[in-house]
Amino acid sequence: MSGKAKAGWLVLAVLWMLSSGAVPLLAASGLRCAVCDKRIVGNYVSAGNRDYCSRACFETTLPQCAVCKKRCERFWKSGGRIFCSERCAQSVMPKCSGCAAPLTRQYTKIIDATGHGHDFCAKCVRRPLCFACRLPRGGTKLPDGRTVCPVCAKTAVTDFARAQRLFRKVRAQMASSLGWETDCPLQFFLADESQMRKRNSKFVSGVELGLHYYEENSREITTRSRGREKTRTELLNQRCAIYILSHLPEKQFCEVAAHELAHDYLRHRYGNIRDLTIQEGFAEEAAWRMNRIMKQAERNDRIEKNSDPVYGAGFRKVHAVALKGAAALDSFLKKHGTGRN
Repeated sequence: MSGKAKAGWLVLAVLWMLSSGAVPLLAASGLRCAVCDKRIVGNYVSAGNRDYCSRACFETTLPQCAVCKKRCERFWKSGGRIFCSERCAQSVMPKCSGCAAPLTRQYTKIIDATGHGHDFCAKCVRRPLCFACRLPRGGTKLPDGRTVCPVCAKTAVTDFARAQRLFRKVRAQMASSLGWETDCPLQFFLADESQMRKRNSKFVSGVELGLHYYEENSREITTRSRGREKTRTELLNQRCAIYILSHLPEKQFCEVAAHELAHDYLRHRYGNIRDLTIQEGFAEEAAWRMNRIMKQAERNDRIEKNSDPVYGAGFRKVHAVALKGAAALDSFLKKHGTGRN
């Protein structure tokens, strides 16, 4: 998203009116001060058709700087506010999220992975995008081509042992707080993009951060009774696994884990739901709820405001049903599923 700093933000309104050398001291002749109303005796100041007994009284009529409150004869003006200097004017300008310089010209607004906007100057916006926060902060380039910025790197989940602990924590929390759990021997993998592509040929870099993989072997059994044939599907074995990209910040990792665990629950509880908006909508509903439970609700802005026709619209569809209660949500999902495997 692009935006422009308001025209004239730093247009110097060098209004030299009332400057120190431009207001002479005149000789009094029966005048009264426009500020203190004292009779003017001796020399006085005249400005704007008004007379003042002293320079001190005159200066009380000057505009104040919006930042330091200093009275100023010449000033900068922007957005209806007055500043005594360029320094004061720049102190209240929006700052570049990359270099922190005042944004005096054209800048670009980018929405991060939590749904919050950040402004970047023309130079910083050209930096590589961080795969996690989606902001142009540059940073470390990983072997699979992703870039992780210094901010995300501070809490990045990089080793399997830590990732597995967090994954199990989210799974246990979902079971205890939401009652959404499965008893399948679920495998967990901390992966890079090449591993994700092996499991999902439609993997989209920079968009997908996790993957629920489900595979089953089954056979059809036909029985005959009283001259009628009946066919049923017998499940022989199944494999369930969740892959999450490495180097995600901890909070984001937990959100992605909740999303993918919801896919696993959905599959085992309701079978194959073919409507993608319901699949992804339910997974986003789980992530939304877990963000609140794990005290990271600031991440929910992205989920709530997502304009994507599958993820965003799907969340709003499922969330509207969920607001009616657990029974309503269960009935809704049963209606669209093929039955529990």
